[in-house]
Amino acid sequence: MINFTIDNLKNIKTIHFIGIGGIGVSALARIMKAKNYTVTGSDLKSSELTKNLENEGIKVFYSQVASNITPNVELIVKTSAVKENEETIKAKKLNIPILIRGEFLSLISNEYNLIAVAGSHGKTTTSALITYALKNLRNDISFNVGGILSNFNTNSEIKEKGIFVTEADESDGSFLNLLPNITLLNNLDPEHLDHYGNFENLKKAFLNFSKQSKITIWNTDDKNLKSIFSVGITFGFSDNAVYTPKNIEEKGFTTYFDLYKNNKKIKKYELPLTGKYNVLNTVAAIASIDQLDDINILDLDFSDFKGVKRRSELIYKNKEKNISLFDDYAHHPIEMEALFKNILRKENIIILYQPHRYTRTRDSFDEIVRVLKMPKNLVLLKEYAASEEIIKGASASDLFEKLNKNDYNFLKFANNHTEARNLVTSIFKDNYTIFSVGAGNLNEVLYSLRNNI
Repeated sequence: MINFTIDNLKNIKTIHFIGIGGIGVSALARIMKAKNYTVTGSDLKSSELTKNLENEGIKVFYSQVASNITPNVELIVKTSAVKENEETIKAKKLNIPILIRGEFLSLISNEYNLIAVAGSHGKTTTSALITYALKNLRNDISFNVGGILSNFNTNSEIKEKGIFVTEADESDGSFLNLLPNITLLNNLDPEHLDHYGNFENLKKAFLNFSKQSKITIWNTDDKNLKSIFSVGITFGFSDNAVYTPKNIEEKGFTTYFDLYKNNKKIKKYELPLTGKYNVLNTVAAIASIDQLDDINILDLDFSDFKGVKRRSELIYKNKEKNISLFDDYAHHPIEMEALFKNILRKENIIILYQPHRYTRTRDSFDEIVRVLKMPKNLVLLKEYAASEEIIKGASASDLFEKLNKNDYNFLKFANNHTEARNLVTSIFKDNYTIFSVGAGNLNEVLYSLRNNI
């Protein structure tokens, strides 16, 4: 139970966000800045995101020290990755309330007609598709998405009332504070077991989350969701799903598919993305929107959807040398496998991979190793810890030791970004495509490469 109410929020003016450089915390900071609160934040280093926040009038401290917390700060919102630091200790001494990100999200979103997207994979793209389609039709759409929507160049926006689209992040259990009108469950895999203890507890959390929603829509193709749900509104490739895509056709980087509802053809949709997983994300988005009383899904149009930054985002293209640099946030082995199946059909693909969090690597170690055997050209970077303590046997070097160089055309380990860049430029001169893969900061390698090609 959160010991801070919406009425408390209405009676304060100043909020400090710890971990403001994170995509989720930054979205909430932007929302409160738009609502005319005084917003400050802290993070350990500067990034493109924090620089944008500063340009928007938000004061960002690049240290997390006690002096950041002055007596005029009335609320702390923090990333769950930060357990305690000088700022939280000072806040407790000053009796300043502290909420984790998910708790604060529920505080500001539960008053709206809330659409919540949950699942191990595809949350960001699916919530972005819902947001994009609805904003084309209505002007009362608020959103909180775990990525920068390229169509709107932001990860959040707030309106006084109407529909609120958000990701429901299950990682720390705080998504159970959300009270959605519509809940969409994309899939379910054994993740975040450091928080839940075991997979059964995670399943129970998803089941409890669905019980808090008026309408639940779930992916009938997902075996783990199917183990806890048997009724409700479904989507998937299966013919017994309520919403299903058929006649899928790819032309270049555009996909066309027919949407069927209850085995009846509704409409052919155009999607400027490739991969069957993106088709399924779009079907899920349509199924969610179809539950709204005043929207006709025949009016939905995704043809100008520009995607989400860090989801197969084109960073740079050199036509003369035939070089392309893409960035993708895939970090769970199932996401990585789906990406690799889609892109490795093309020639001369180089994968830069950086493990994200020791706990995730530990929990999915064998699956990550299996998936990393798919590409023929691989540079494995030192892990991105995301503030976690080192776990023995769960590092990037531990993964690398399980790979056999004879299975690759090119296999190297890089201790840092500069080393990764130099490895690539020393071997590959032209006619190649690089994908940086992971939730850490390895996309900075691509920006460095772009300036050195």
